[in-house]
This record gives sequence, C-alpha cells and structure tokens, in this order.
Amino acid sequence: MYEDSDVIGIGCWAALPDAMKIIAWSCQGLVYPWTVRSLNELIWLHNPALVFLSETKCKKHKCDIVKQRFNMFGVNVDSKGKERGLILLWLKDVNVILHSFLESHINAGIANADGILGWRFTGIYGHPKANQRGDTWRLLRTLRGASIHL
Repeated sequence: MYEDSDVIGIGCWAALPDAMKIIAWSCQGLVYPWTVRSLNELIWLHNPALVFLSETKCKKHKCDIVKQRFNMFGVNVDSKGKERGLILLWLKDVNVILHSFLESHINAGIANADGILGWRFTGIYGHPKANQRGDTWRLLRTLRGASIHL
C-alpha cells in the first residue's frame, strides 16, 4: 500500500529519488592555487556527487588535472582567453548522459542505476552585460525544449 509521502502530484505514484549533493560555484579561475585549495575544502567537507564550476578561466589541460586530483569524471568547456570556462565533474557511480556543451552551457541527464533518466542538469554561464542577457534567456528556452535521451 502507498503512503501519502509516496504521492508526487495528483495521481502520480513514484519512488522518491535519492538525495544527491551538488556544488555549483562561480570559482573565478581554477588557475589560482587558492581557488583549487578552496575547491578541495568544499569537496572534502561536502562530498558532492556533481560539481559544476563556471568562470574556470582555463583550458582542457588544467581541467584534466583538476579531474584527476579529485578522482572524478568530467567535461569542460575551454575558456576564451582569461574569461569564461565551464566544467562539470561527477563521481564514477553517477550516470551522466551528456546532451550538449558549448561556450555558455553544459546540459546533461542524470540516470539512476537502472539507466532510467531521472532528471536534467543544466549549468549556464550567463552574459554579464545587460544588453546580452536576452541571449541567455533564449538559450534557456531552447534547452528547456530539448529532450535528453539515453
């Protein structure tokens, strides 16, 4: 028999998802030793399953070093000079299905152990200039409409 706590919405019966810790941080540059130390402390304290960093200001080589240091898998979007840059890191037991990753976003699905898509993760780097923020909103609307498949 189902308990009231098993009901999600009206007439929708589903297993409640397991909790997952996520860190999302505009780190202002993985090129700085103090940033990497701070990230190390955050990961040690919170033991997240996913870590999304924006403003990494670094290229693939540095991001690969960070992945190895924290024993995580991941994908990165290179910086443009000393601006921007994104990275999504995850633990080996997290089933991440990458859908798209470009200059200003990483879009992925997170599946359970059975391979059933549970939810979507989208990390965005929004335009800092007010006159370009419309581009960020258009991207969000586009990503909302994009389905993620296994």
